Amino acid sequence: MGTLGVAGSIDPVFSLLGSLALAILFASSSYHKARDLSRFESILANYRLLPSVLVGPAARVMTALEMGVSAALLFPAATKSAASVAAFLLLIYSLAIGINLLRGRTEIDCGGGGGGDTEQAIGGGLLLRNALLVSVAIMAIQPIAPRPLSLLDLFTILVGLATLAVVWQAAGLLHGTRRSPSDLNPRPAHAGHDLPFAPFPAPFRRPRRKAR
Repeated sequence: MGTLGVAGSIDPVFSLLGSLALAILFASSSYHKARDLSRFESILANYRLLPSVLVGPAARVMTALEMGVSAALLFPAATKSAASVAAFLLLIYSLAIGINLLRGRTEIDCGGGGGGDTEQAIGGGLLLRNALLVSVAIMAIQPIAPRPLSLLDLFTILVGLATLAVVWQAAGLLHGTRRSPSDLNPRPAHAGHDLPFAPFPAPFRRPRRKAR
């Protein structure tokens, strides 16, 4: 069982493993976004790449696209199209992260999902992670070698998914930080700059003195 099959096609085990892994990833990500859409809007606004009027619609479109991708990846006829959209989304996310890293803004939440008090601040590790995910999406787009799947193949896929889940969780714990959501999501979606690519944070405001 090799990665490449006949005439540059990919072995069905690797293709199915990649498709299922991406489907689970995007299903989890879209679930966490949809569960608290207002929070995701605040995270998206904190990237300071969109006018505030577009933050809400963009958050809904991104969530819907991720849901659609996760579902479409489960159908062989739609796998190539879904994997292409997945790669496009990952590249867009990487561009947004890269722009903010160049600005020196490493304190914001990546917005990729998760729950509880564990948040992931953006960093170079996320760019590497997204690059690996793009390579998985590209692998899922490749032609599949025409051979039937055996029980051993199905067992290999299950073990592969379990291994990837453990590695993904471990990587998230190593990269994540135990912070309250307010540390990484400091502002509501409508606050602050209305212009894209605003390079500096909002001016410091003195707290009001309490009346004696």
